[in-house]
Amino acid sequence: MQNGSRLLLICIFLLVLQACTTTDKKAATALSKTITTINDTVFYIGKIWGENVGQAVVTKDYTVVAAARVRQLNYLDGALQTVANMHDVGGSEDLCNHELDFLKFEKQMFTNVAAIERFNATTSDEEVLKSLSDLKLVSKRETDMLTNIQILQNAYAARNGLVLDSVKK
Repeated sequence: MQNGSRLLLICIFLLVLQACTTTDKKAATALSKTITTINDTVFYIGKIWGENVGQAVVTKDYTVVAAARVRQLNYLDGALQTVANMHDVGGSEDLCNHELDFLKFEKQMFTNVAAIERFNATTSDEEVLKSLSDLKLVSKRETDMLTNIQILQNAYAARNGLVLDSVKK
């Protein structure tokens, strides 16, 4: 009878362990997907902003630039709050901290580029080109940060037995 009780306890323990692992895997998957969605959205809104800047450079009408920048800043505020409120799941702390750094960087960058909105038809081509050149330098840091997040996200996925969407394709 004692062996039967031990077997029952072992079975219960394994079932509880399996349930916890499944829950953690679901939570880890959700966390990873949230970060991916945030970064994809930041990229998409940033792309729209960049297209608007390109249009403004050609037309000399810089009023089209503000809407996408403000949309990006509003999105970044929400994303910062979302990531800051994430609970550590499966060792996600480092990934979330780097994501927060990236989002803060993006917010600062999109705050700084508001100067472009003050350009007009009389703004010299040299001043426009200098601003765009400065932005290119800043975007290098942005790319490096995103690359680092992708590396951390891949490591996080491996630690938690996740298959990332980009790997599934």
